[in-house]
Amino acid sequence: MIDQEMDKRMSNLKIIWFSMLVASAIYLFVGLFLGQRLEKITHVQIDKDTFSTIKVVLYILSFLTLFSTRYIRKLILSGKILV
Repeated sequence: MIDQEMDKRMSNLKIIWFSMLVASAIYLFVGLFLGQRLEKITHVQIDKDTFSTIKVVLYILSFLTLFSTRYIRKLILSGKILV
């Protein structure tokens, strides 16, 4: 593979990686913002235990997604998976 092609692929991966990071930050902000106002918006009352359970599950899913993208990125960079 030519260095120029490798640079192009790396820049594409960096753009995708940065976009995913920004999207995650936006989702976190929206989730925190709406989480405090959920009852006012939907007029549905959620038990605090249920809400805390949902919050923990979503945090775990977020961190799993964040850490799994690191390994997927390594697979792409190693050439085992073509983009």
